[in-house]
Amino acid sequence: MVKPDICTSLICHPPQEYCKECSHAIFFGEGEDKKGKIWKWEFRSYGGPLFLRKDGEPLVNQPTEDDHPAWEPFEKWFKKHNQPIQATPNPTACTGEADKQVG
Repeated sequence: MVKPDICTSLICHPPQEYCKECSHAIFFGEGEDKKGKIWKWEFRSYGGPLFLRKDGEPLVNQPTEDDHPAWEPFEKWFKKHNQPIQATPNPTACTGEADKQVG
């Protein structure tokens, strides 16, 4: 996965490399369906996508049907962004060891 837009971990601090197993990573994405409607979402690896309104708040009725038009742009985004990170792995990120190495 690419680096997250936000990481809420109390252990991983910038400039640490993102570890793909981190459940605190939050990604934001958007895409256009076949009819030209823009769909926006927040994605967390442990919960999947949360589709958002234009103002960034969650949709009251989340798409649940497999053929809902929101899924196609999400799946395209996910396929593109779910690639290995091109960075040097940091074995201490998310372990707490990184904090011990700082100052």
